[in-house]
Amino acid sequence: MSTGRSTQLEARRRWREGTVVSVTHGSERMITLRLQPREWIPHTAGQHYELRYPGEELSRAFSVASSALPVGGSAPHILEFGVLVRPRGMLTPRLASLAPGDRLEIRGPTGV
Repeated sequence: MSTGRSTQLEARRRWREGTVVSVTHGSERMITLRLQPREWIPHTAGQHYELRYPGEELSRAFSVASSALPVGGSAPHILEFGVLVRPRGMLTPRLASLAPGDRLEIRGPTGV
């Protein structure tokens, strides 16, 4: 395995900080969560990221709803996730209460 590929795989396995850009409530049980990762690692269609609160072990995987294509110009890279809020879930109800500026940790992308 080449050093560049090895470094990229290590980066995908590491937890990184992400800042909540917005949480849009489409319905009582569906939200769109938009995050700006501190460190951008490109994804491809069909991949997913794990999300968790900083310092916590509980995490869940979410498929990326945003485009895998690079953003042009100086626009920040934003990851968008469609999240089904499970009322008795351990994580998704908390994600639904996030506000812009809140922090999460992101790991990935993985899969495909």
